[in-house]
Amino acid sequence: MTTEEKLRAMLILWHENVLKEREQRLRDGKDKFVDWDQAKKDIRNSIS
Repeated sequence: MTTEEKLRAMLILWHENVLKEREQRLRDGKDKFVDWDQAKKDIRNSIS
């Protein structure tokens, strides 16, 4: 494999792991979806 192919494979594996962890956190009730407009407002408020 070339270096580029190795990096691409690593990114795919990392993304898969991250997505699986996030899905599990949603199923466990540890995470939730937030409306995008509310998320932006919360971010603005946290840095003000």
